[in-house]
Parts: sequence; C-alpha cells; structure tokens
Amino acid sequence: MRDDFVPFDIARMFLGTQPTLFYLEIVFRTCLVHACSLLLLRWTGGRACRSSRRGM
Repeated sequence: MRDDFVPFDIARMFLGTQPTLFYLEIVFRTCLVHACSLLLLRWTGGRACRSSRRGM
C-alpha cells in the first residue's frame, strides 16, 4: 500500500481530492439534466392527457 493512502479517511471519502470547481460542474450538470427531464415529462404528460380526452 502507498504511504499517503489512509483507509476509511472520512475527509477523502466525502470531500475527495478533486478541485471545488469539479464538484460545482457535477452539481450544475445534475440540475440541468433534472430540469430537462421534468420539462420533458410535463410536455409528454400534457400531450397524453389531451389525446385521452378526445376519445370521450
């Protein structure tokens, strides 16, 4: 094992060794994909409701 590696190091497990900007990019991409998914679900859900009303 390497000398600088400490198993079960809480700070390394939760904060990591990457720069802060890397984590901000991950948060931004996650929010963007989540927003796109919600918009797509709302758009397709609205179309499904409109098409089911025509048969009544």
